Amino acid sequence: MRFVIIPFALLLIPAFIAGHWWFFEKKQAPDLMDEISHRLEASGIKGIKVSRQTLDLSVSGFASSPDALEAVESTLLRGTPFHLSPETNGIVATATLDARVDGDTLHVSGWLPDEATRTDVVNRFSQIRPDLTLSSDDLRVSGRIALIDPETGTVVPIDSWITPLIDSILAPATLTIERQDDTIVVSGLLPEGGLTKALLDAVAESPFHWKIQSDRLKSSAYVQDKPFDQPTSLAAFVRSYFGTAAPGSFVLGPDGQPRLSGATTRALEAEWLTLLRSVTGAAKVHTDFTYLPSIYHASDRHLRSPLAPDFIDTLRDELEAITITFPRGSKQIQPDEATKLAALSSVLLTAGPALRLVVGGYPDPDGLASVERTIARLRAEAVVSFLLEMGIPTTYIEPMAFETTTDGSAAGTVEILIQ
Repeated sequence: MRFVIIPFALLLIPAFIAGHWWFFEKKQAPDLMDEISHRLEASGIKGIKVSRQTLDLSVSGFASSPDALEAVESTLLRGTPFHLSPETNGIVATATLDARVDGDTLHVSGWLPDEATRTDVVNRFSQIRPDLTLSSDDLRVSGRIALIDPETGTVVPIDSWITPLIDSILAPATLTIERQDDTIVVSGLLPEGGLTKALLDAVAESPFHWKIQSDRLKSSAYVQDKPFDQPTSLAAFVRSYFGTAAPGSFVLGPDGQPRLSGATTRALEAEWLTLLRSVTGAAKVHTDFTYLPSIYHASDRHLRSPLAPDFIDTLRDELEAITITFPRGSKQIQPDEATKLAALSSVLLTAGPALRLVVGGYPDPDGLASVERTIARLRAEAVVSFLLEMGIPTTYIEPMAFETTTDGSAAGTVEILIQ
């Protein structure tokens, strides 16, 4: 029998290793574990859980962003003997999502957990802004991303990332309504709801029965409400503006500053500005108006009288040749003026009951405005009464006070116009 003699020093090696491991276990390992937890906490990792099996480490938690995740993992095990495998590394980053509009392009970027979620996000944003080109090159996917709330760590749906972004990328609401000959053209993009119908109904209520073209008026759920969140007030303005014989154009965009153009009177302008104040508040109103004594003086006004065009031209020439003059401060028709009206009656009688007239008096700019307007209307009413007494077969005669002309040359007169 042979004997192997083992040096005593070799017999001490296992004991040395065991003692060293006992020292690491009891003294250094807990300190290193605390250090790792501190590193995670200092890096903003939440929901931290750290455990180990000998030198194999298991870690879980969630970072606020992929960048934060990358930063902590690069320093997590520095200066430690531990090993962290992909299977035991449970640190994930919360998803990120951003969307911005640049010109005609919608840029969507961020990090998502998988391709299915990415496809869903792209489709959703395409529906929100179908008018824009969508760029999603910076919308990336990683298995280290999770749809978790960055504060609580609970799983939440992708809507929690999409919804906060919608307001910043909504399409701006716009509205343009303009007259083109006998047609009112309505175009723009409005928020969904009752606004579109309310506006079209307001135009349709005009006594001038405009044709309405609205095929370029669209609505969407993803449109900014402002300044279109007062549908009743906006419809009231449209009803007044396009209820005249010669409306112009009306434009309202996302800046909330209305733009009006056309021919009008000072009184109508004041009415419209009051109505718009309920819609746009103190926003500046841009106007490009030609001011007239009445809207019936507009050269392109729409006639309500359903008379033959040739007859209208003849009657207009007759009316333009006659001006009824009153003495200063008087509302009594003078004999010479009565003779003019009597001669005119024979022409008016041939028109029949389809005739529609406006009879307006001009105030004297040198007198008190309220008094002179009252006198001007009373003169117009006196002329209307005279014509009715002469047997004019119509009840469509509107007496009114015109606005003072710039030079005041028509002061004290009454003018008759075709409606």
